[in-house]
Amino acid sequence: MAKDGGWSSLSASGLLVLLFLKLPPVGNGKADFQVLGPQDPVLAVVGEEAELRCWLSPRISAHSMELRWFREELSPAVHVRRAGRDEPEEQMREYRNRTSFVDRDMAGGQAAVRIHRITMSDNGSYHCLFTEDRAHASTTLWLQVAGLGSRPRIQAIHTQDRGVWAECASEGWYPEPWVEWRDHRGQTVRAETNFSVSPTTGLLAVVSRVALQGGAVEALSCSISNSLLPGRKVAESHLPAHLSRGSQFTKWRLALPLALLAMGLVMAGVICLFGKCQRNAHRTQLRQETERRGQEQSQQSSMAVAAPLHAEVCGVPPRT
Repeated sequence: MAKDGGWSSLSASGLLVLLFLKLPPVGNGKADFQVLGPQDPVLAVVGEEAELRCWLSPRISAHSMELRWFREELSPAVHVRRAGRDEPEEQMREYRNRTSFVDRDMAGGQAAVRIHRITMSDNGSYHCLFTEDRAHASTTLWLQVAGLGSRPRIQAIHTQDRGVWAECASEGWYPEPWVEWRDHRGQTVRAETNFSVSPTTGLLAVVSRVALQGGAVEALSCSISNSLLPGRKVAESHLPAHLSRGSQFTKWRLALPLALLAMGLVMAGVICLFGKCQRNAHRTQLRQETERRGQEQSQQSSMAVAAPLHAEVCGVPPRT
């Protein structure tokens, strides 16, 4: 019986230890917490705004904590909130005047930072750090930036070597958008599409072309869409039917400078020929004038010699 009593007292002691280990730590309960955030990337559109939200688990107050959102390095940071105040002096230059703190429920450990005027440089990972005294925890967030481009411009163009084409152009896209051409029957049309990156914004410009067979352009459409923004916008334009005559106008517009150049060359030739004729006529006139004067001088010389001979024949003494 004594032995059984010893095991009973030991078992009771073990249970007390286990219960003690299960109890929360003495104090305010903030020594053991986790920081959580959205599992999926936060989607943002260029020019708009996005929120990077974090929260504590368990739900405890974060009023006395330092909250820090940062990129690769702790400092400078994207945004710092300490003792209920923002700390702009610890902020990265590219985020100054572009962020604001959002109190989602600080008493329940929920907060967010809002980034305004989203640019392509905001794309990527962020870290959210909650700190109180020596206790701290963090999580990683992802911001996925998308660019919704401008409404496409569609026009008919003419090339000397490849004939008439319809061209669809737009800019301000990210990532690479989907471009699709359709004819009046709703059938897809094969196209040549090229992309270029803006050195200032990092966004994509798109130029897509389709060959116009026989100038058939009625109800031809070009649509550009962003796979990250389903249902947000599908840009579409229709090339009016009257532009089927635009290719002929384009041909005339391209041929007009050549025609004017040819006319200019003809006129220049006529002017040169006329000038040459004028010079030849002037030379002929000078030559004739010179010959006439020579003949007159010859006649005068002949008359001057014949006068003394006439006087001798008639018996008139010559003058002395």
